[in-house]
Amino acid sequence: MEDRYNIKNTFVVVFLLIALTYASAQNNYNFKKFADSDKLSSVLVADFFQDSYGFMWLTTADGLNRYDGKNVKIYRNQPGDDNSLPENDTYAIIEDKQKNLWVACYNVIGKLNRKTDKFKRYSLYNLPFKRELLFYGSLLDKEGRIWFTSSQLGVIRYNKEKDYFENIELSKKNKNTVWGTVNSIIQLKNGVILAADFSNGLKKYNSKTNKFEPYNLKPDYSPKKIAAIHESKTGNIWFGGDNVLIKYSPSQYVFTKYNMSRFSKIKSNYHQILAIVEDDEDNLWVSQQTHGLLKLSKKLNSEEQFVFKSSTSKGVMENAITNLYKDKYGIIWLSFLNGGVQQLDLNANSFSFIPLNIRDESFNNQAIVASIESLPSNKSKLIFGTTTEGIVGYDFNAKKFSRLDINNNAVNRDSNITITALKIDDLGNIWFASKNSFLKRLDRKTGKISLFKPPYYKNITIPFNIVSINFDSNGDIWLASNLGIDKFTLSTGKFVPIPRLMNKGVDKKLKSLISNIAETRKPFSSILRVGDGVNLDSSFVLEKKQKVLLISLGEGKSITKLMYDYGSLSRNDGKIIWTFDKLKDSFYAGGGFKNRLSFKCLELEKGKYKLHYTSDMGHYFGNFNTVAAPDSNWWGIQAFTISDSEFDEIKNLNNKEINKRGFLPFELGRVIEFSKKYSNTIWIGTYLNSFFKYDLANGNFKQYNFDSTNISNGNHFTTTIYEDLDGVLWVGTYSSLIRLNPETNKLNIFNTADGIPGGIIYSIVEDNLGALWISSSGGLSKLNKNAPIDKYVFVNYDSKDGLESLSKNYNSVWKDEDGRIYFGAKGGIISFVPGNANVTKPDIVVSDLKINDVSCFTDSSQVHLEQSIYDSKLIDLAYYQNNISFEFASIHFSRPAKNRTAYKLEGFEKKWYESDRDFASFTNLDPGEYIFKVKGSNGDGVWNETVKKIKIVISPPWWKTTSAYIAYGLFFILGLVSIDRFQRRRLLAKAREKMKFQEAEHRAETAELQAKAAEAQSKLIQIENERKTKELEEARQLQLSMLPKELPKIPNLDIAVYMQTATEVGGDYYDFHVGMDGTLTVVVGDATGHGLNAGTIVTATKSLFNSYAPNPDILFTFSEISRCIKGLKFRRLSMCLSLLKIEGDNLRMSSAGMPPVLIYRDNKKELEEIMLKGMPLGTTNKFPYELSETTLGTGDTILLSSDGFPELFNEKKEMFGYDRVKETFTEIADRSSEKIITHLKETAEDWTNGKAPDDDVTFVVLKMK
Repeated sequence: MEDRYNIKNTFVVVFLLIALTYASAQNNYNFKKFADSDKLSSVLVADFFQDSYGFMWLTTADGLNRYDGKNVKIYRNQPGDDNSLPENDTYAIIEDKQKNLWVACYNVIGKLNRKTDKFKRYSLYNLPFKRELLFYGSLLDKEGRIWFTSSQLGVIRYNKEKDYFENIELSKKNKNTVWGTVNSIIQLKNGVILAADFSNGLKKYNSKTNKFEPYNLKPDYSPKKIAAIHESKTGNIWFGGDNVLIKYSPSQYVFTKYNMSRFSKIKSNYHQILAIVEDDEDNLWVSQQTHGLLKLSKKLNSEEQFVFKSSTSKGVMENAITNLYKDKYGIIWLSFLNGGVQQLDLNANSFSFIPLNIRDESFNNQAIVASIESLPSNKSKLIFGTTTEGIVGYDFNAKKFSRLDINNNAVNRDSNITITALKIDDLGNIWFASKNSFLKRLDRKTGKISLFKPPYYKNITIPFNIVSINFDSNGDIWLASNLGIDKFTLSTGKFVPIPRLMNKGVDKKLKSLISNIAETRKPFSSILRVGDGVNLDSSFVLEKKQKVLLISLGEGKSITKLMYDYGSLSRNDGKIIWTFDKLKDSFYAGGGFKNRLSFKCLELEKGKYKLHYTSDMGHYFGNFNTVAAPDSNWWGIQAFTISDSEFDEIKNLNNKEINKRGFLPFELGRVIEFSKKYSNTIWIGTYLNSFFKYDLANGNFKQYNFDSTNISNGNHFTTTIYEDLDGVLWVGTYSSLIRLNPETNKLNIFNTADGIPGGIIYSIVEDNLGALWISSSGGLSKLNKNAPIDKYVFVNYDSKDGLESLSKNYNSVWKDEDGRIYFGAKGGIISFVPGNANVTKPDIVVSDLKINDVSCFTDSSQVHLEQSIYDSKLIDLAYYQNNISFEFASIHFSRPAKNRTAYKLEGFEKKWYESDRDFASFTNLDPGEYIFKVKGSNGDGVWNETVKKIKIVISPPWWKTTSAYIAYGLFFILGLVSIDRFQRRRLLAKAREKMKFQEAEHRAETAELQAKAAEAQSKLIQIENERKTKELEEARQLQLSMLPKELPKIPNLDIAVYMQTATEVGGDYYDFHVGMDGTLTVVVGDATGHGLNAGTIVTATKSLFNSYAPNPDILFTFSEISRCIKGLKFRRLSMCLSLLKIEGDNLRMSSAGMPPVLIYRDNKKELEEIMLKGMPLGTTNKFPYELSETTLGTGDTILLSSDGFPELFNEKKEMFGYDRVKETFTEIADRSSEKIITHLKETAEDWTNGKAPDDDVTFVVLKMK
């Protein structure tokens, strides 16, 4: 029997061998104070419970609280309201199978109906308790029964048939029932219900006797003073109580008893365990009333204790933890004896801040950490470069900062020392650069500092500013600076710059030829020794064709276009022939890098020419602000006559040098990254010229430029480059994060619109889980780069996550061998071990529906739901209930402030809208069917794509129902039939009466009637002709009244129009509108039909054009005009229309059934035909009209016409045709608009031989000035 039970009353030797690490453990877990504590009705929390919708319920000393991650709803007792919470002092809570909540309050229990949001009160005065009744635990068993444990009544259970609570007997003593105090109740996986009778031991429920019976762990042994019971995933049962923790295996009848004092460094004998929970990794978390929180590992081979420490804000709030609860998202909730709630997110990133703490009055402990490195020989020590305090070291073992002496033991420091770049070699030597200084090395063994200057430093007067240092596999040092990119080899002491346009010199032979001409001959025209801020000219005349050499020395135009000193040559009419303004066509002239030299061989015709030279301020002859070029006397431009042989030789040499490859087009270096995947490849980031892929073996490069015409594009300003383990390149810029796949050269750009909190990217690093961490001007972001690119989600961290202020403007990041990441910050460093993203999807819930601003939960609501709003799938509303609003939530408690929701109402709108308020309102909805949809994400960007849907059906008023319309139809038909029958009978009677007279008078009157009929017919014809003539004139006047009274006056446009109305009035129409921003809108149309009907269509179009002309969206305007015309129900009448918008030199247009638009391109001397197919407006709904966009140049001419012109017939019945239109317009397009109109008018008259057209003829001509 002893072998069977194998009682292990031992305290497990392995626990004794493990040192408690509670102090350091508190740095690994971030115990966060419940962020919305101030919203709770009370911070004295007794119980936590998460319902089936995801809501967290907290019972408190002053009401019941429901929490959705952002908002707290408080339920309190309202005197006189029997449907409110029965008592404010609440203890335990549970949810039944119908999703209603049962709340144990002071001496009473309440049931919350989720459909009505009202309570039903259950009195307990039928039960034998004598004083205040406290509740501790609750249970919903597998049969759906509700149980509560209490201080006096032991265990009570709800009797559904009788609708009240009853006692369940625990035990009897001297034939008297003993109710006792029961702290905990649980149903095991096998269905057994256990209760912990604090004074009498464990009890097991017997369903046959409806009583609890003793539950022994060994014969005659049932532990007493047990307050917590937990069944683990493996089937073991854990009991916690007074100074004891017991692990029991029911299958083996084995238990192990642990004395809690063995686990704690707090010297106290009282260890009351109140709660036990198990995390997702099978670790146990045990709360103790006086000894904080204990974590026991899955295999029980380690433990950690978390106790209150006043020195940190990230530990537990106090040691008296009264309750623990783990929600479905993996968050552990803690409540405390003296009030307060904390959350422990085991997957969250716990950010630790290590402040600079050097006890020296001269040291600025708020300095920014600008760079971070680790010593190779001592991984426990980090080296920081700071913005004001030079270099600082931090020893993790000693937890101590120290400042390194980089002033060669100088006694006093006169100014701040800003470290702009820092790197540590394999020997532990620190290579660094401070602001405006050269490369330095601090020998860690000797403390000696060595200085290394590039050979060209004598040629510069501006400060040499190194911003990045890196080592290649050979140990060579690479520098990025304001003077480009250099490789420094320590063994030779040589600096080798990467070839770039700024240091591209002149070929010796070419320079010799140029110098010989410049020094031995006199230029026939020149502008030399130019000062600052001038624009100088020198004119000359060539009497014959001549070959000349131009030499210009200056700054040229820098890539930034901020510096310029350059010459040019133009004709006398001002047209530029050559200019020295392209960096790639010039050479380094010696001295400072800004000195540039350019040559050009030209063969000039006889005529007048002009040399020109432009200079900026600051760098000029006689006052150079950098080292002058050796040939500084050439500063300016000069022209020489040269021979044919000199011309050919110099031109060939110059072109050869200009076209040499391998010179990178940038000025300022920013960052260097050696490729881990591609051999002999480095990535170079620049300050103004984007970034480059550079092949060290052959000098080939590729530039990734974004906008060559806009140097201020933020993507050109590279801040950092990082190549991940897959070889994908990530580039930080001043405006975005760029992803480059080098295999395909595919670029993806992400910015604040994609979720990055700040536009400027400072640092990028990949963690051991494959995620990227990105420091930006808006904070810290995490990106799962392995997700599909179109599904990228940036998870952002800020002060709400315990994150301090990151370093701004510095690439300050380090990852150690264990995967811990360090970011530089103001006054210290931030460190953390990246955790896994919480992949548990949030719960999406609609929590309220308001109709006309009245909640569905209020008594005055006119909406009667079949289910609670949480479960509703269909809601029927009357026509007057068409102002509706929803409250909803994306429930997840990991980082609830970062939860996101999106909604849309299908049938009303098509796109999703994100909501910060978790609220959506819709007013004046038309009768019909709608579907309200909500989706959401958790704080780690994981979306629950299972959309919450509620169908809304708004019924029409009874007089607009189908039945009503059928009735209207029947009544109408019945009325018509009745009238028809009455009229038939009346006419029949009259006819019979007339027949009596007609037969007698017929013969006599026949002749007279025939004569009168002929006369009447003639009068009718005359009246009809007069009517048509009058109608035709009215239609013509209506048509002309629709036309603009005067043409708009646009500075850059010459406009002319012409219209000839037809013999039978057509429906031609033209109009103009000038917007507030100067945009000209032009419309030319042709209504189908003739006469007044066509005039009516034109009138409607005129009104619609006046309304929609200011709208920049042409296709929207077409859609609205078409919809309105169709709504007029003119049967087959419609409107053909061409609409143009001219904004500056930009032309946008669309057409609906009109002839093509003709554009004559003056620069090419050719005609462009733009044919846009489309149905006339008013014929169909939602036709996909085309939109065309082009650019207009000076002299370009546009012709708009109706179909009346090409469809003119001559006397031979020949049609004029579109080909003749195009030929005619091409011949005269270079004339003024008015002359073009005159010619087209005369052409039409000649073709018809003066005959009036059968259809309107309309021209609109627009010419760009």
